[in-house]
Amino acid sequence: MLLVEMRTGLNDTSVCALEPSGCTALPSNASTRAAHLGEQLLQDFRTHQCVQLWNDDSLGALWACPMDKYIHKRWVLVWLVCLLLVAALFLFLLLKKDRVKAAPRARTALLLHSADGAGYEHLVGALASALSQLPLRVAVDLWSRRELSAHGALAWFHGQRRRTLQEDGVVVLLFSPAAVAQCQQWLQHQTVEPGPHDALASWLSCVLPDFLQGRAAGRYVGVYFDGLLHPDAVPAAFRAAPLFSLPSQLPGFLDVLQGGCAQLPGRPADRAERVAQALQSALDSCTLQSGTADYGEAWDPGPYPAPK
Repeated sequence: MLLVEMRTGLNDTSVCALEPSGCTALPSNASTRAAHLGEQLLQDFRTHQCVQLWNDDSLGALWACPMDKYIHKRWVLVWLVCLLLVAALFLFLLLKKDRVKAAPRARTALLLHSADGAGYEHLVGALASALSQLPLRVAVDLWSRRELSAHGALAWFHGQRRRTLQEDGVVVLLFSPAAVAQCQQWLQHQTVEPGPHDALASWLSCVLPDFLQGRAAGRYVGVYFDGLLHPDAVPAAFRAAPLFSLPSQLPGFLDVLQGGCAQLPGRPADRAERVAQALQSALDSCTLQSGTADYGEAWDPGPYPAPK
């Protein structure tokens, strides 16, 4: 920075800094670069840190003052601001990551059923859709027909069951008259004829050992629908798992599905009501098609006791 020293009297001088806009008096309130550094430049001038380039006893002198230290200070401030911004961004990402980890993770529910006709499949689909809104991650063969056709029911079931249990999910066994009949045939070592998309005959070979060896607790839950099946019809081998009638025992069923996961959003009664509403029309249609409406009215499973 070039400074002009002008003599205004016998012993009086004034100093200004040469800039493109003119010579800025020091100190100054102007908004120029030299004005911002006015006090520092004057201090350098008075302590002889500037180099004299020209001198005239009557007019004054021209001085050159180094600016590298001021530029260095500015860059230090810039780097400091950058480091603070990086630290703030890192802290934000760290807090966001912790928040994502702390967020409740949807539990997986694998629904296994038999082929009891279009009405029953519609009922199973209604249950799967309602559970997926809780939220739960629901897997059901009705939504994986292409995979079943490509890989076969046995491979699909093995993969889904392994993934579900590894993720601390739960396998839901849906018992219907056809499912009970096939289970009885399997238990009696009779031949079971699987349908093209029926996973029941495939999953029986893997599920039954877990029940017989006492590994069903916390991993499986049994379900049947109001009016379609009497609870005594469920084979004794599968009663090691909790058994629920839907929609009448929905609160207990949803509690088991929740398991050790974080609390699902909403009040339990509201969740049960939403699922019950989604099931009821499909259940009514299935009951009429099966011709068991009178049996359903005679059997009242009652509320399932809430787990302690």
